[in-house]
Amino acid sequence: MFNASAYILIGGQSQRFGSQKWKVQIDGKPVLDHLWEKCSNFDSRWVVGKNQHIDLDKPFITDKLNMRAPFNGLYTALQHTQSEWNLILSCDLPLMTETVIEQLWRKKHNNSYGIIPKTNKGLEPLAGFYNRRSKSLLNSRLESENYNLQTLIKNEDFTIINMDSDKDSFFNMNKLEDYETVVSLKTRSS
Repeated sequence: MFNASAYILIGGQSQRFGSQKWKVQIDGKPVLDHLWEKCSNFDSRWVVGKNQHIDLDKPFITDKLNMRAPFNGLYTALQHTQSEWNLILSCDLPLMTETVIEQLWRKKHNNSYGIIPKTNKGLEPLAGFYNRRSKSLLNSRLESENYNLQTLIKNEDFTIINMDSDKDSFFNMNKLEDYETVVSLKTRSS
């Protein structure tokens, strides 16, 4: 059991993808259900997005800010949380595994604002653990209108974990072609 909360970000309109990514079926289940199950050992689980959808049957939090940026989902989650540690997980990452989540969790320590994975493609700020204390950093960034999470993580006391050996878990599904790759990678790993 993780003494933490999990926040799954479903974002906004998914314009590049063409439909709601969180609803896309993989192995007969929506992406959101796959990620929800991977977070079943958390104290609490929440979905964060622009609008609550009628067919969404999970606890939902509406984005606090009127902007289209990953900063919004993280900010909303940290404004909401009662937990010291919080997993922020984007629905763009349908191949995320419980093993990767556990590896990140084991690296947490209270001297860090968060635990952020890094692959050969760079930092993965929407697949990491954030300490509730990092809310103050986000408030400061909001005031200065600096919403870049990459810069925030590089300039503050975050723990970066190399995850190149698990790079498939961080495959980002942004376009319809990416869905085909996800299905192929999922089939290969089964």
